[in-house]
Amino acid sequence: MKKKILTPLIALLYIISVRAQETITIDIGALNAADSVNKPHMLGVIAGPSPNYNSIAPDLTTKYQDIGVTTIRNNDYFDDRLDMERMFFCGTYPINQFTPQYPNWDCDSNNQANYHFTESDAQFQNWLDGNFLPFFRLGGENNHIIRNHDYKGPRSNEELNWINAGIRVINRYNNFGGNTNTLSGYLDLWTEYPQYNFWDRDSVAFNNFWCNALIH
Repeated sequence: MKKKILTPLIALLYIISVRAQETITIDIGALNAADSVNKPHMLGVIAGPSPNYNSIAPDLTTKYQDIGVTTIRNNDYFDDRLDMERMFFCGTYPINQFTPQYPNWDCDSNNQANYHFTESDAQFQNWLDGNFLPFFRLGGENNHIIRNHDYKGPRSNEELNWINAGIRVINRYNNFGGNTNTLSGYLDLWTEYPQYNFWDRDSVAFNNFWCNALIH
């Protein structure tokens, strides 16, 4: 039920976004605050409201607010600004090319030079400016098209390093802008149960890794 209701909403916002040069009015009906069945499914989206990279699409903050969106989750949708592999990697990322040098989970996770927060900070601040509750996902995505890269989970000898980097990322956004408990809403450790696109070992190894990351 949730998927059937949420998907048209995402499609609606995508139409508004990519057709930025036109004025489009779409009546989705009034939101009933007393409706315990439908309204909760309209509260969360997985992208925006700011446009990705150098897109000409408009900022959708007021659109989200108008239809009752309260929660935003960083989950693919061609927007990798808050992906682990975009925030933590070794070397330099050539912004104008599609040859990223990540993921690379054996970077020194104690070296601040391996963290790249300019774009992720801007995206996170955009959520807070719109008074949206962050649903923060600590993970990455498969087959990102705009900036071509695939998320690969840490190899066995990289697990503790990935966890340490993850802790630093979470601490940054849980104490963002001098505030505390900024992530008081939700924290998501990865998204899909990993398979060959994300993980090079069996499910038992992943379960152990996931539990270790959660404990830390």
